[in-house]
Amino acid sequence: MKRIWTPILAAILAVTAGCNGSSTTGPTGPGPSGGTFTATVDGVDWTASFASAVRQSGVVVLNGSDSAGFSIQVIFSEGSSSPIPIDDTLQANGVVNEGTGYWDTTMPGGIGTVNVTELTTAEVRGTFSFTTGVAGGETPAVREITNGTFDVSF
Repeated sequence: MKRIWTPILAAILAVTAGCNGSSTTGPTGPGPSGGTFTATVDGVDWTASFASAVRQSGVVVLNGSDSAGFSIQVIFSEGSSSPIPIDDTLQANGVVNEGTGYWDTTMPGGIGTVNVTELTTAEVRGTFSFTTGVAGGETPAVREITNGTFDVSF
């Protein structure tokens, strides 16, 4: 049950890869300016060079990535009240990708929160922090994401 977010994320990202955000029935994609997405990753400040947000079927997927192949995704259910727990309730999820490495809060021990301060048809803004669960075989085994902020256009 905990791995449900991985297929949902993959499906949303696959659907939106070719979406320009103009469809009124499909997902909405990144706006012209994208937005900002920052965090402290394992104690080091990080700023995404590209930020996007997608809304589909009551789920919001935020993505921040850089040119080195590092990305953070924050996924949450639209109907959840802030702060939204990132835990086994599956209201929210945090994911880190670096090269071929993958860390996810649905892995054992993953925990955190998402605070949505504004959610409109045009943008989403707020903060987040999470610790991924233990990834089998990845180095480091756990990723610590703190001081996360997002202000991203749909």
